[in-house]
Amino acid sequence: PISTILGQASTLIHPLLMWKESLVVKKPSDSAASLTELCFVSIQIIDKQAQSLVKTVSDWFFEDQRVDNWIVQQQQQQDLSRPSQATEAGGVDLSALDALVD
Repeated sequence: PISTILGQASTLIHPLLMWKESLVVKKPSDSAASLTELCFVSIQIIDKQAQSLVKTVSDWFFEDQRVDNWIVQQQQQQDLSRPSQATEAGGVDLSALDALVD
């Protein structure tokens, strides 16, 4: 997912960058300056939004990893405990998961 976000952003930025550079090489004019500025601002917006999406997705993965680690830990503890010690939730302390997700 992260590489897809960055790839799509790059796909959008590349033509804008090429267009911006070609406008700078040609004879400067008011319209070329306006288009160059528009390209520059558009590139910045796309980059900022892509970075924001990547951060959000990476935060989700971080939270998922913590939950996955908790599940493995609970499973290992359950495997070590005897069935007579199991709680109503199947031997799993859900309060720890609740604290983890908050």
